[in-house]
Amino acid sequence: ILMLCHHYRSISTSILSNLIVVMPDDEERSGLKQLFDGAITHFRETILSQDGASVQECDEGCLPTLMYEGDAVPLIQSRLNRPKKAHDEKTSSQKPSIIGIDLHPNALTLSGSSYVTKPSQAQAALGNADAVIFGYESTGIPRNIDDILNGWVQIPSRSSINLVAAMSIIFDVMFHIS
Repeated sequence: ILMLCHHYRSISTSILSNLIVVMPDDEERSGLKQLFDGAITHFRETILSQDGASVQECDEGCLPTLMYEGDAVPLIQSRLNRPKKAHDEKTSSQKPSIIGIDLHPNALTLSGSSYVTKPSQAQAALGNADAVIFGYESTGIPRNIDDILNGWVQIPSRSSINLVAAMSIIFDVMFHIS
């Protein structure tokens, strides 16, 4: 996930700093946060340092946020309510567009049509999204987070798609819309 986001950093400089990794509140997985922290430390020391970023620069803007499910909704909402830059087209009165990538009864399905000439509804929704939420590979988006979504997109597939593959597909759509 970190390498995928790093790859797209040249297109969207804030992608890593806006990445929120939500972990289950499950106490059986208490070591999960330590594993993520270790992966991020390794990523900072090996990959980001090769880019010439100092430890302070990494800590101030190019690393993801780790948190548990119970704390996720307030953080997501506060990030979306930050003051927008002057060049943003959306007005401050518009509700942020939060799109979930999940199998949901109301999900738009990505199509194989060319998103350069005429994007499908799903591609347009992703292109206009203020936030994109990916669910867990096995259980999808947690209910408390699903409640704040105002749109869903699904990736057509005959079998389950792992998280990194799903992110790669979605990022390709998001960053190639004209």
